[in-house]
Amino acid sequence: MSLDFESSNSERVDLGGWHGFQNATGATAMCWCSTESLPSACLFAWSANGDLSLRGILIQIDDTTDYYQAGGRRPDGTSFISGNASVGASVGALTHVCGVYGYNTQSLICYVNGVNVGSQSPAGWTGAQTNSPSLAAAIGSPPAQTNTFYDGRLADVRGYTRALSAEEVAIIYQSRGRDGIVDGLVNRWLLTEGYPGQSASGAGSVRDVAEYGDHGTPLNTPTWDEFLVAPRRRAA
Repeated sequence: MSLDFESSNSERVDLGGWHGFQNATGATAMCWCSTESLPSACLFAWSANGDLSLRGILIQIDDTTDYYQAGGRRPDGTSFISGNASVGASVGALTHVCGVYGYNTQSLICYVNGVNVGSQSPAGWTGAQTNSPSLAAAIGSPPAQTNTFYDGRLADVRGYTRALSAEEVAIIYQSRGRDGIVDGLVNRWLLTEGYPGQSASGAGSVRDVAEYGDHGTPLNTPTWDEFLVAPRRRAA
């Protein structure tokens, strides 16, 4: 199962703020996606340093090149950074996308299906950690924005307050959710708890948007749908 987003209807899930994100020396964002049309846009993002005017930390499909991309706001709060991956998105392909941000190492890495497909050390990155809490996060669009909505299906969305290693990212991809990697895991939204065609705002379904942590608020009622290969639950 997955949550199906229609960009033409501006569908997204508002996740609120992550106040535990303050003073993090690294961060990781990831999800499984199956894109329904291109060009597409943001998969998952949350703000950095309390700034809602710029996208903070995100994974996305670039809306002009159709390449997977990891990006984020520098922790020193002066500019936005981004990095294009070498792998383009294709309609209907089940894909795991991950962005890893090492603030203390000044590195940005994009992984697609467990493989490093692009990395950089952004120039002028002086901050070694976030210095104020995140105020907003969203699935299917950047926080506090009214455009760049994703068109497709998403499942097993995760955010970590540390930079995961290449080995950990590969394990998560290969295990399809049965990895048990929880160190630094702030939130995990499985998006697999509904029935095909059920509205995410339907009775009893909103509580299932999050496995634990903050519960998301679906806007413009994205629907539950079948995934090509649904990520499995993490083993108990």
